[in-house]
Amino acid sequence: MRVLVTGASGYVGGAVVEALRRVGADAAALARPTSRVDDLRARGVPVRIAAFDDAAALDAALEGVHSVVHCAGGGRVTRRAELATNNASTTSALADAIERSDSVKRLVLVSSVAARGPTTPSAAATPEPLTEYGRAKRLAEVRCASLAASGRSVRIARPPGVYGPGDDRMLPLFRAARRGWVPVPAAAGAASFVFIDDCADALAILAVAPEADGPDAPVVLEVAHAEPIPAAEAARRIGTAVRGRPIRIVPVPTWVLRAAASGAEVAALARGATSVFNRDKVVDLTQPSWVCDPSQLEAMFGWSAKVGFDEGVARAASDYRLRGWL
Repeated sequence: MRVLVTGASGYVGGAVVEALRRVGADAAALARPTSRVDDLRARGVPVRIAAFDDAAALDAALEGVHSVVHCAGGGRVTRRAELATNNASTTSALADAIERSDSVKRLVLVSSVAARGPTTPSAAATPEPLTEYGRAKRLAEVRCASLAASGRSVRIARPPGVYGPGDDRMLPLFRAARRGWVPVPAAAGAASFVFIDDCADALAILAVAPEADGPDAPVVLEVAHAEPIPAAEAARRIGTAVRGRPIRIVPVPTWVLRAAASGAEVAALARGATSVFNRDKVVDLTQPSWVCDPSQLEAMFGWSAKVGFDEGVARAASDYRLRGWL
């Protein structure tokens, strides 16, 4: 089975390619013309090049493909307005191409728990996204779900925070822990997490597992470890992984986070760089709960996360040291 992975040069997408190869799938990568693909090619991964605004190139990239895992997108932007372009607009263009394709039978969308919002931990909960990122992901979900009308299988995955070796989004917390203290949003509550290998394995299963009776209705599944962790406790565990002893937790008021995020946005614009920390992100960070319910994924596909948070952050810390990041 040929499975095409978008965003394969990124953190989650690259891990999904390897997970697909482990289960025997014929994995290929879809990359933008500006993406760095030397590592993918060095690993023997076939690479198809197409921009999402190039319909002809997208059509060519989908030739002979049975399933698509759409990992491209995310929250790392220069301007917050780019969140809609990077997540909703690109997904819509991909869905249009899939509708034109004779070979693609399944789409796995990597969405986010942000599309659900901090509501009851259940994929069945009415989506109430609070941020521009969450709303963009929700628009992407709705567009992908519409593909079911043409007889295609649609599986929407909502992971929470994905972490592990090679991830640089949580790296600042590990570096703070090395100094003996970690800042934690004062308003933050409990959250779910998922280790990168577990997340990739779940997405690979969703890409290759058959339906019981023909194409299934669009299904939304939360991909997370079953143990939710309060924000301060997560910081303490990171501290233990980095220093082997207790650290100081520093509660940060929301107004301080907003001011810092405004500064980060100005700095990113000045440098022409991307940043995951902005005022949109502060809204996420200051919610009382980002707890997920992975029980439906386990019931339908037999998947459950294997790597707990303590083991996961220990492996991440070890990797950071090897890379010279800590």
